[in-house]
Amino acid sequence: MSVTVSFDEMCQAVGKPPPYVRQLQAIFHLPHTRDQRYSAAYVKFVRNLVTLRAFSVPVDEIGDLLNREKRLLELLHVDTISNSPTWFVDSCDQAGRPSRRLLLTGHDVGFPLASRTVQVGFDFGRKQRELFTGHEMGEDTRRVIDAYLKARKRILDRVRDQRPVLRSALEWARVTLR
Repeated sequence: MSVTVSFDEMCQAVGKPPPYVRQLQAIFHLPHTRDQRYSAAYVKFVRNLVTLRAFSVPVDEIGDLLNREKRLLELLHVDTISNSPTWFVDSCDQAGRPSRRLLLTGHDVGFPLASRTVQVGFDFGRKQRELFTGHEMGEDTRRVIDAYLKARKRILDRVRDQRPVLRSALEWARVTLR
């Protein structure tokens, strides 16, 4: 049985007050209920969101990246593995090679994202069939990956640019709070 935590315990684990975490859940349309228990993967995902916000990554850029990750996972049929409403974050806390893992959800896609080789997943469940396939509508997994990598690069560039600012702020806090 996997360990779960309450909402208050999750807030404590990510270092943010409940209204802040509820706002993140609302902004990113994350599944939640009043008495819900949260998995370690869900907590790690929320911590990823908090961390990116600490680096001043705009909410819309994070949301765009999350939507791209979810779309890619759908194209790889990861959404058919589980009926869980949190299917897209359920592997966020697992170990894996960084070159094969998505930035927000932590999902290991099974191949290096920057490579030109795509390992398409198996369809593990039944979904209502669309009128046209994604390929027929011009959607291509490689194109989705390329767009994802560009969005990811923008975010990582912002994080890289903000590191000196955060280091300076932490030094200021260290000296000031003595």
